[in-house]
Amino acid sequence: MTLTKNKYRFFLFSYLIVILLVSSIAGRNFPDSKLFTFDKILHVIEYSILGFLVTRSYPGISVIRIVIILLSCFSFSALDEYWQSFIPGRNSSGLDILADNIGVWIGAGIGIASIFHKRDD
Repeated sequence: MTLTKNKYRFFLFSYLIVILLVSSIAGRNFPDSKLFTFDKILHVIEYSILGFLVTRSYPGISVIRIVIILLSCFSFSALDEYWQSFIPGRNSSGLDILADNIGVWIGAGIGIASIFHKRDD
């Protein structure tokens, strides 16, 4: 099944909303789980998905588009961390932003590779 750019965009904007909703959960109301002790790994996974969706939402790939993708995702990551600083029981962390940005690089790389792989078929 091949997804169109519009379907990727739908998933992208839905995913952005999910990220902000999860970021809005107060710290003391956040589900208690041992999984959340791997906070940075979760950030990498979360933003890898974002990087992939953004990359696949763009029509074609060029150096300028890749720069725009990375800068937009990096900005969203910083905005998300800033937003969390206003949520009771949550805090903002530069290390979280770093983990987010590593995830963006990974996801964008996978997205770009999938575009080139598709072209080879």
